[in-house]
This record gives sequence, structure tokens and C-alpha cells, in this order.
Amino acid sequence: MERAVGGAQDMLARGMENLGDDELMMLVGQYTRQIDIDIRQHMIGMRTRANQSRNYNAAMQEVLRQVGIATDRNNTPLNQDADVRVINERGEEVTMKLGALLRSVGVTLPVDTKLTGEVVEVIKSAINKEVEAIRAQSEQGQLELQQIMSRRSQMLQITSNIFASRNESRKSIAQNIR
Repeated sequence: MERAVGGAQDMLARGMENLGDDELMMLVGQYTRQIDIDIRQHMIGMRTRANQSRNYNAAMQEVLRQVGIATDRNNTPLNQDADVRVINERGEEVTMKLGALLRSVGVTLPVDTKLTGEVVEVIKSAINKEVEAIRAQSEQGQLELQQIMSRRSQMLQITSNIFASRNESRKSIAQNIR
């Protein structure tokens, strides 16, 4: 993104009045394409973070489901081999083992771990911590995306104003020739 913004600033600093219409459009097109790439990258990051958050919440839901059906939580093992529906990096819904999903948030439990309140709280705390971190990253990403979109809009507005000014100058010259 810095290249695109810096490029627009360079273009303004050089003075666009010395550029022909075709040159100006070519430069604006280059900078706009770079900004559009930055926008797409931010959107992918936002989608990835949203999927991660959903996946962690799905893991918590599975743990709570197991707690809900356990007749004796203190003697019922957590089924870490339970399948959990998650969204992969390509945006496809797939299944993942609960144990693997818990390990991805830093919770590694022995195979025979029981569904005690303490275990459920450890899992809930780890997932909440991860979801909060994702939420903070998402908020920062949204701010950055708004700034990029604003810069893109400003660059296009400046370009539009330059072309309008040139058009008025050309009309004035044509009228003076008559």
C-alpha cells in the first residue's frame, strides 16, 4: 500500500500539469491497480480472521455439546476425536478433529482428559483469548482498509478535477481562437 500512496504523492509532487492526458491516465491506472491489490489483500485477511473466529467458536460449541450430554462430567472423557465443521483457508467447509483445533489455540490435553469444570474453563479462556486477539486485528485491518479506500477516492477525485480543469482550459482556448 505504501508504494501506491507514495506513488500518488510523487505524481502530485512532480506536477501533473506537465503530463499529457494519456500519461496521466496511465499513471493513475498503475496506482489504482496497486491500491486495488492492497484492498484485495486486506479483504482476504479480514475473511481469514472471520473464519478463524468462527472455527474457534465451533470448537467451543463442540466442547459445550459434550458437556451437555455427559451424565457424569467428572468421569466422562473429552472426545478430542470429535469432528468439528470448520472453514479452511480456501473458504471451504471441512471437518477437523476437536483436539487439533484446540491445539491450534494452544490447548494440548492428554487423551483421557475429563470434562471437568476446570478443563472447560481452560478451553474457554484459551478460545476467548484467541478470539479477542482476532477481533483486535480485525478492527485494525478495518481502519487500514478505510484509509486505503479514502486515499484511492482522493486520488481519483484529484485526477477528475485535473481533467475538468484541463477541459475548461481547452474550452477557453477554443473560444479565444474564435
